[in-house]
Amino acid sequence: MRKSLFIILVCILTVGFTPHFVQAQSDFNVNRIQQILSISINPEMPKANEQVSIKIESSAYELNAATITWTVDTKQISSGIGRKTFSFFTGKLGSQTHISILITPPGAEPFRKDLYFTPTDVALVWEAKTYTPPFYAGKALFSNQSTLSVTAIPDFITKDGRRLDPSTLIYKWKRNNKAQGSLSGYGIRTLTISGSTLGLPEKISVLVSSQDGTFMGEEAVTVTPTNPTVFLYENTPLYGVLYNKALGDSFAMGEKESSFSAVPYFFNRSSASDVLNFNWTVNNSPSGDKDSDIITLRNDEGAEGRSILGLEVANIGNTFQTARKSISVFFNTQ
Repeated sequence: MRKSLFIILVCILTVGFTPHFVQAQSDFNVNRIQQILSISINPEMPKANEQVSIKIESSAYELNAATITWTVDTKQISSGIGRKTFSFFTGKLGSQTHISILITPPGAEPFRKDLYFTPTDVALVWEAKTYTPPFYAGKALFSNQSTLSVTAIPDFITKDGRRLDPSTLIYKWKRNNKAQGSLSGYGIRTLTISGSTLGLPEKISVLVSSQDGTFMGEEAVTVTPTNPTVFLYENTPLYGVLYNKALGDSFAMGEKESSFSAVPYFFNRSSASDVLNFNWTVNNSPSGDKDSDIITLRNDEGAEGRSILGLEVANIGNTFQTARKSISVFFNTQ
């Protein structure tokens, strides 16, 4: 889900004073009103074209008896006694919505509060630097202790339709609600981390702002790690590796010789230390070359029977990244 944050510019004006008292009285009311009038907005960070609810409260005025008038972009929408709540729909990106609240308490001077909503949008895209085989159509998944990169794509549009350059914005990153000060700053659109040894989900959030603070946007994403895995494929002399069909729990070996290729998925591949060992076994006895992802089984005598082909793939640079696979190979089943 994408979230948007609106900058609220507040202008507080007084109504009904003679001209030569306006400035002094206005300054007095600004400080006073900020202390006695509170405004809550739900959702706190609305996005474009979303319904927003506003509620006002006061510790000094009896707002239930006050006449409250709500205006949207110079058009009066609602007015009446005790109307402390109001809802409206925000505009599209690049628009600004002006909400004016005129409050006339009984026996007191009226005052007005103005709110300006400018929607923004921020999207987060994550990429796990884990291994997938060539022509794999899926997404490389994040696994325990693998490298994760999250990139922010802000969409800040001014009223005149100009889109702000993402490289000129300021990015404040958080990881699991902890500020990442050294990884934040001007133009730092991407956060790169290593997953935890415990395999915990990673919640990544970012607050993006323009240099003058006029535009701000926030978004968060939670990425849950998966376990690395390995699949076995038949490797034929004529067609090569049959990637279209991963082997299940058993394989019928009709020829005297069959080769099998191991294809690991979602192991880390971000550093030189990420080297994989292929520990093959046949009937629980070590077999094959641990540096090779291919093993060949032979039935020179043509006997019938079954062997258990096992494999453990381990990342030398990361002891928490392992995957296992075993299949039953049946001989002479023609």
